[in-house]
Amino acid sequence: MNDDKKFPYIDPPTKTTPPILNKDLDLQEIHSECVQELGLQQSKRDQLIAFYLTITGLVSAYLFSSGINPIVRILIFFALFVLGCIWSTITIRYKIYKEIYWMSCKTISSLFSVDRDKIDKAYVQHTFYCVIKKCYKSIPKDESGKNPNLFKFIIKNLTSAEYLMFLTIVLLTAASGGAGLFFLFYTLGLTVLGYIAVLIFLILFISYQTVSYNKAALSVFKVMQDELNSSFNKVFEKAWHLHFFA
Repeated sequence: MNDDKKFPYIDPPTKTTPPILNKDLDLQEIHSECVQELGLQQSKRDQLIAFYLTITGLVSAYLFSSGINPIVRILIFFALFVLGCIWSTITIRYKIYKEIYWMSCKTISSLFSVDRDKIDKAYVQHTFYCVIKKCYKSIPKDESGKNPNLFKFIIKNLTSAEYLMFLTIVLLTAASGGAGLFFLFYTLGLTVLGYIAVLIFLILFISYQTVSYNKAALSVFKVMQDELNSSFNKVFEKAWHLHFFA
């Protein structure tokens, strides 16, 4: 199927092939595995943040001591910053998979009450699309009523537990990068300029990470905007619990 074409199962598909769902397949078991994977994604995220917090906490006392070589201090701060950027990117990926696994759980739940003879790949994809559509209704929209409003979406999620957890690693990363930047200017004898540079850096970095996090969350719903098969497949290929078929 050409990925540039419209997603074909927006409406319930017309059954043209015999069902190929394995009769021994236990949907309840798959649902349980999906729920476990959903919890695992959150656990991995929390462990990642806790590990980075531990590293920065252990290294901070050493970095702010007066006896350390200024160049070494700057390099270590920047190394912590790079590490934090990598882990914040991983945290964003966990967010994407968490959203997809949650929708996968909802899809499998919807299949419990369906006659197994009706379930084929097309039906599963249609059901998954319907779950995405239902979740998309809670997303703030722009004036067209179709596309998401990124600013409103960010404001809506500013106090959510998930975003605050993500903000934790962003702030730690920003603190490492800001400290490295300040000590760089301080070593060059440009203390005042260093304060200004750090302030601008913190605003830009935290804003960039916040926008990236929320854009990633909205990327799951791209099929609702363009209705393209390619947009659906980018999400469905990650929903591996729904790949019942060859």
